[in-house]
This record gives sequence, structure tokens and C-alpha cells, in this order.
Amino acid sequence: MGGARPQQGFGGVGGPGPGCVSGGAASGEAGDAAGDGVARPGFPALSRAYGGAGAHAASPAELRDAVGKALTTPGPTVIEVPEPPG
Repeated sequence: MGGARPQQGFGGVGGPGPGCVSGGAASGEAGDAAGDGVARPGFPALSRAYGGAGAHAASPAELRDAVGKALTTPGPTVIEVPEPPG
């Protein structure tokens, strides 16, 4: 029973835990938008891959629209909201 175990994080896979997930590309797809050399998955795309819905909201208006749509969409929805740099 050797081998390294992955760190527990978001969804049981290696990486940061819930509440610590930041970054992602501006398009909502995978990327290194934080500029720290750590690639992060595009969480909206990951949600869609598992049968949920996903959205990227870069402005208050986009967030309002995404939340409105999420409330009327059956199943889970991930809404990625990027943090401003700095």
C-alpha cells in the first residue's frame, strides 16, 4: 500500500478547499488568471461536464443574470466570479 495520497481539497481532489478556490481564466475555462503558475480548472465547464450548469460572471449585471438563471435551472449550477487582481 505505497504511493502518495492526493491532498484533499475541492471535491476530494488535490488543490485548494472550498472557499479557497480562486482564479480561472476570464473566459470561464481552465487557466492561470491569478498569475501564480497554478492552473485551475474552468469550474463552469467542470460543472457542465458532470451534468450541472455553469456560468461566468465578470460584472454585477452578469452575476444577477446568472443567479436568476440558476434559480430556474434544475440541478446544481456553478457561478464563477473572478476576483480583481491585487
